[in-house]
Amino acid sequence: MRFILRYMASYKKESIMAPLFKMLEAIFELLVPFVVAAIIDNGIGSNDTGYVIRMALLMILIAMIGAGFAITAQYFAAKTATGTAYEVRRDLNSTILNMSKQRYREIGKSTLLTRMTSDVNQLQSAINMFLRLFLRSPFIVLGAFIMSLIIDVKMSLIIGAVIIVLAIIVYLVMRIVLPRIKTIQSKVDGLTTRIRNDYGGAKVIRGFVIQDEEDDKFKDQLEDLYKRQLGAGRFSNVLNPLTFAFVNLGIILILYFGGKRIEIGELSTGEVVALLNYMSQILVELVKLANLIVLLMKGIPSARRIAEVIDAPDSNNAAGTEGDVANMDNATITEGDVANTDNATNTEGDVAKTDDAPIVKSIKSIAENNLSDVSKGDKIGIIGPTGCGKSLLLSVYMDSLEDKSGVGYVPQDDSFFTGSIAENILLKAHTNEDFDYALNMSSFKEVVDKKGGVDEPLTKGASNLSTGQQKRLALARALYKKPKMLLMDDVTNPLDMITEKQVLDNVLNSDMSVIIASQKVSAVMKTDKIIVIDYGNVVDVGTHAELIERCELYSKMYYAQFPDMKAERRKDA
Repeated sequence: MRFILRYMASYKKESIMAPLFKMLEAIFELLVPFVVAAIIDNGIGSNDTGYVIRMALLMILIAMIGAGFAITAQYFAAKTATGTAYEVRRDLNSTILNMSKQRYREIGKSTLLTRMTSDVNQLQSAINMFLRLFLRSPFIVLGAFIMSLIIDVKMSLIIGAVIIVLAIIVYLVMRIVLPRIKTIQSKVDGLTTRIRNDYGGAKVIRGFVIQDEEDDKFKDQLEDLYKRQLGAGRFSNVLNPLTFAFVNLGIILILYFGGKRIEIGELSTGEVVALLNYMSQILVELVKLANLIVLLMKGIPSARRIAEVIDAPDSNNAAGTEGDVANMDNATITEGDVANTDNATNTEGDVAKTDDAPIVKSIKSIAENNLSDVSKGDKIGIIGPTGCGKSLLLSVYMDSLEDKSGVGYVPQDDSFFTGSIAENILLKAHTNEDFDYALNMSSFKEVVDKKGGVDEPLTKGASNLSTGQQKRLALARALYKKPKMLLMDDVTNPLDMITEKQVLDNVLNSDMSVIIASQKVSAVMKTDKIIVIDYGNVVDVGTHAELIERCELYSKMYYAQFPDMKAERRKDA
């Protein structure tokens, strides 16, 4: 509840006014049965047409005033609910965009999507209904009971008994349904994950002819979700029929005992009708209250799940995401100005800030000892076998930079958006000069020309581009603002040899400082300094020529990629 109240704090006035006006509406609604009783006993019973008309006009006036209060209350409730949902979505979106990659993977895309859509919608509906009913319904129920006491104490005992029984039923159902709803939401997340994986990996599923197996797994999860929803539905849906049953039982008892007391003159016909009206009001409000409780049972867990995303500690809380690490005009990387700081912002290697594993400590040491003095125009290569820590080293180094505004970063895992090529490269306003530089430097211009220009739309995930084209698009995104430093993580791996040479010649012959992480010797061999790492440890540091002679791991990787060079070397020897 603290999480919800924190966001509702911006709407204190509205949060007070909504239930206040609802209570005012309720007061006028409670007066109606008294007016009806007066019309029956004093007007119709005495054949006083004028009295009946006057009281009827009074009842219409009461109804109009009550309607005005109701409309005002609903306005304030809707404003609070929509405003709270707006602020929650805003903060949730900001949290997700600034989330470390480690935490992003822990939560999962499907879960985050559910939080942003279904959970926020549930929270908004719960707040809206809560402000409208949390005071009105209990006030009507209690008020109707008090009014029935004023009319007749004995008959009011019937209404009191019905209220107590229904309160017990509501409490028991709430205790049963609430944990079930929480479980159902986790099952929905799991099903969403399977759907996303199956649809995203449709080609692989068809390629391995495992459609039937995947379909069976999907059906099992769907069946489990169906049964749990059905079970929770049975318990929550029992509220309405039980409410109707006991209230109608109360009405029958009022008619039975009320009729007898009318015969002996202890009650008037108008008073019995008023008691029936109060019982009907209680019926309506208890049904509303039961629905409100069910809605709250969905809304409160939704709020908790949203809070788990927004309020949970993360290794990075500042701005920046893995795909759009700043490429701004105010780049200020000069000779030897790489700063090491602990308050790093969001990049792929955020794991380095939370994981105390030995390999992480070792990678940090490598960054401090080998990358702390990068000067303007330096070209550095990082090479090693798969899983040795190249990407982590790049990320740790990125975290260590105090000013990221002049850095272009191409992550190993690219993220693309549904939209045009231009929108994916720039993510905001652009100029033709920026485009030309980015497209030419990334060797992506020929792709753009063949596609019909930068306004050509891309499908979700840029699936209408090949893997190599996607890499060049990601590189163009990092280059479009002419950064002072460029970090490339396995960018050339999917490129053909000609395109790889074009890209490397462009970036290595530029004025930028460039750090390239790759498992291909061809990607780093022309850099000024090459750092060879293996499982988080530095094997050697030197130029290509030096490493070929003295570093066994580097020479193995080189000759594995260029076997003809090994044969030629033997021939020369």
